[in-house]
Amino acid sequence: MIFDAHMHIGGVFGIFTANICAEHMLSIMDDFNISYGFVTAASSSLNHNLKLINEVSKFSNRLFGFYWVNPKRSSILDEVSKALDYGFVGVKFRPETDGYNLFNISLLDPILSYACKMGMLVYIHCSGYGASHPNALRLICSTYPELKVIIGHMAQGSVDAIRVAEDFDNVFLETSTYRGFKVIEYAVNRIGSDRVLFGSDYPYSNIQMEISKIMNLRVSWDDKIKIMGLNSLSLLSSKPLLKELFNLPY
Repeated sequence: MIFDAHMHIGGVFGIFTANICAEHMLSIMDDFNISYGFVTAASSSLNHNLKLINEVSKFSNRLFGFYWVNPKRSSILDEVSKALDYGFVGVKFRPETDGYNLFNISLLDPILSYACKMGMLVYIHCSGYGASHPNALRLICSTYPELKVIIGHMAQGSVDAIRVAEDFDNVFLETSTYRGFKVIEYAVNRIGSDRVLFGSDYPYSNIQMEISKIMNLRVSWDDKIKIMGLNSLSLLSSKPLLKELFNLPY
């Protein structure tokens, strides 16, 4: 079973020009035997997020939405609340594109406090430097120890991200786009395989390459099974409806 922890739906631009709908996403997932996916929009704009809500609602048994938040927008809590009504399971922060700093905890607090209250997951895009340096997550994780925080792209393979995960057991490392096998293996050796999540960042990366990257790691087969799907699935086990959907025993 493969569970992709990072995919995008909606209008995708830059070097890619596409308008990815849920049907297209499921077709791609089926091509690679991906059962489930955490999906986010192509930007934090309201229109992109509304598009995501509409698309995820079509296949809510396979696609699980993360609302891309811009904490500077005054309506953001109302937006996240609406997304939660539609079954969204998390929020995503990407400070580099939305012009804020992860160290500004007072700006982030309303969303993080709400995520804590509602049991939402938090995905944070980390570049490994500047406004999204992994060290900023130390303050977030210590202030909100009940949050489950996913560090996107392993902060581009930053050893600092692994150290944060060593110090806080509510931190998970997502592997998409980072090419270094040895750093992922190092992460598994330091924190175990239970908090490492396979992600593809589709369509910004090649799914087959991302799968091969994990399958070629020098770790045990059991570790690979966890990374490729079981760990992401376990993040949903606290939600009653999803627990019933997946027939989870815990």
